[in-house]
Amino acid sequence: MLILWMLFLQLVLARSTTGQKIFAQVGGSATLPKGQFAETENVYVRWYFSVTGANNFTLLIWRKHKDPPKPENKDWQSRVSLSEDSSLIISHILESDFNGVFKCEQDNFRNSAEARYSLTRVQMPMNLLLLEGEELSLDCKMETPVKWTAPNGTSYINRLSGNKNILKVPNTLIQDSGVWACEASAGLRKFRAATAVTILGLSPPPSDTVYTSLSSSITLPCSLSTDVPWSQLREKGLQGGSWSFSPPNQSHQQGHQLLTLGPNQTQAWRAQSTTSCLTEREFKNRDLSAQTQKVSTDCRGTYQCSLEFRNKRPMRRTVKLEVLEALSSAPAGAPLLEGDKVSLNCSLGVPLPSDLGVKWTPPKSSAFSLPKAHGVHLFLPAVSVKDSGVWRCELMKNSVVLTSASVALKIEKLVKTWVIVTICSASIFILLLIITLIIIHRRRQVVITRRKTRFCCCKK
Repeated sequence: MLILWMLFLQLVLARSTTGQKIFAQVGGSATLPKGQFAETENVYVRWYFSVTGANNFTLLIWRKHKDPPKPENKDWQSRVSLSEDSSLIISHILESDFNGVFKCEQDNFRNSAEARYSLTRVQMPMNLLLLEGEELSLDCKMETPVKWTAPNGTSYINRLSGNKNILKVPNTLIQDSGVWACEASAGLRKFRAATAVTILGLSPPPSDTVYTSLSSSITLPCSLSTDVPWSQLREKGLQGGSWSFSPPNQSHQQGHQLLTLGPNQTQAWRAQSTTSCLTEREFKNRDLSAQTQKVSTDCRGTYQCSLEFRNKRPMRRTVKLEVLEALSSAPAGAPLLEGDKVSLNCSLGVPLPSDLGVKWTPPKSSAFSLPKAHGVHLFLPAVSVKDSGVWRCELMKNSVVLTSASVALKIEKLVKTWVIVTICSASIFILLLIITLIIIHRRRQVVITRRKTRFCCCKK
């Protein structure tokens, strides 16, 4: 019986020494309740801390009833505060905070109460960087089952196994980036530990298709989902990167490379062909975009931006380039005459999707009446000089101009018949006059030649 009593006494003493356990995380915060006290008037609340093995307690902060809190220790004053009910709030928890005991004393000079607490470390991996598609594995070391919360608010509940709460999320996506938290409850107390997870991938382009016009310059978008040092990509096993191209009638899986990363995977795109639609460039930070100069119809097709990693799934994003072209049925370089027919065409080289439309804008001097519903084809049955100038077609989607192209018409007045007859008659008259003058000139030369005296030389 005596032995049992001694064991019970040791347990009580041990509990009074270490106090209640409060889960906490390095860098996080924790709230230590002041505990119950029967008195409510003129109560002094004092919070102390003692390093494990020390015999004395250091006063951290105190208050009298509802008076403002008064910090007492310079090393702690920026990290401790009191709540309305005088519970201790510790912020920016340090490793050293786990090596000791916190004590709360309450008294009103007649009665007193004491509560002790110790912080129990909750360990989680910090600032994880994963490639899109890799498995996310989080371990929340806590002596109780926890509930996991994803950045989008989705909850996962797992079972405790050997003091480990492990969460595995296969095939992660960029959307899984953010703060992952494990939450636990112990009686009325709750605790939440969190860690930041970054899933690195290629951001989806603003649009799957980029529209432009002939001879213009355009940027094909491609970027990392977050800013990370290029050295971290190398640490993740970066082996290469490229921009490849596939014509409209070919699968992008059969495309040929136009640009590749520089030597030793430097931050630069280097051309693999002198006839490429893409130009060389150096890039910084997360921007992996490619640029074109003087786009032609040969640049139409699908472009793929990719990064290759050792023993990991490659990152890929595709974007389609559509080139708008405005054409005229008139012979190239030849002017039209008033009254001629002409057809204008606004084309991507393929039929327009149902969600796209075309808007034509004639020159300001033109009196041509456009139809209510504009189409890719515009027919002018009889042009006039006023129709000369630039005809502009705009590619529209939901009243938004995606790109535009233009074609110039040169129209001359039709020369009248009497003018033509006069010119022809004058030309014939001048021609006959020239012929007559030539004949007269030749006849005169013959006459002069005949009149010349001829002399003979007689032999003796």
